[in-house]
Amino acid sequence: MEPKIHSWMTDADNVPWPHAVPDFFHTFLRRHFINARQLDACFDDDLSCQELVTSGFPDMNPEDIANIVCALLVWKQDSQRAFKRARSSVVQTVLNGIPLSSDDSGKLQNEYKQITSSSAMILLEGHAKRRHQLYKGEPADIRSQRFDRERKKFALLLGNCIKEAGLPIVPQIALLDDPHEAWLRVFATRRANTLKARYKTWKPFRDWLEQHRGRVYPLGTKDAVDYLQFRVNEGCGKTVPESLSCAIHLIEQVGKVPEVDRISKDPMWDSFVKSWAAELAEASEPKKVAPMYTVAMCISLECWLMTSAILCMQGRWHGLSSSCFGGQ
Repeated sequence: MEPKIHSWMTDADNVPWPHAVPDFFHTFLRRHFINARQLDACFDDDLSCQELVTSGFPDMNPEDIANIVCALLVWKQDSQRAFKRARSSVVQTVLNGIPLSSDDSGKLQNEYKQITSSSAMILLEGHAKRRHQLYKGEPADIRSQRFDRERKKFALLLGNCIKEAGLPIVPQIALLDDPHEAWLRVFATRRANTLKARYKTWKPFRDWLEQHRGRVYPLGTKDAVDYLQFRVNEGCGKTVPESLSCAIHLIEQVGKVPEVDRISKDPMWDSFVKSWAAELAEASEPKKVAPMYTVAMCISLECWLMTSAILCMQGRWHGLSSSCFGGQ
């Protein structure tokens, strides 16, 4: 005789609860699991299912435990398709549905404002737009002052890297009346973005040397090649080899490293950089061409600019084929 299936044994998403178990165990399940999908995810095999039963009823007869375990395993196997449909429904609801509260189910505008005010992606995008507008709205002198501050900052940071490496220029700078000002001038007319890029490339190399070699400056080409091989094995961008070569060249040039000791002048190093750059460029994703403007976009733009010439423009656009606009 089949056990009676009560109305509370089925979830709102039509996933049935196990009905071939005693009523007291039903009560236990409904108390600890919000829905049947959570119960399905709670155990995978007979051992985990037995642990679930004994966690709630440690003094139960072993034979009753075995019966409940068998009933739960059969229920899990028979309900696989129902669980798959339920999970798909949950995903569709989360991705495509708008959560509405019971008190304000008809006011989509309020829900939309709530979503836009709490969504991390929308907030980050809005913050980026505001920063861009502030940047564009800054006077030219303010931007130049900011660039000058950044240039001084990264000039001092690169100067510290040269000082801790003990390169030949360090004692020469120390003999000057104002060493601090000298470190700001030693990088000549290089822009702030250039110094920033060189520092951000050199700093990981310096930290890797300190961790793996016990020093902060490479003794030869071997250190640079080993580090670049490490970065390639870890998975790096296609510009990393060339960026590292430029950073080493800057440090050696400003630090007055003798020509014979410079890594950047070593033909072997140059060959390694070119080889890795070509290999990474082949493995990287191809550049994507931006989509062309549609005819509707072009007409709308011209109508906005020259409202009085709408008929003339429409006649001119109608004489063009879709291939003139990239097939759109």
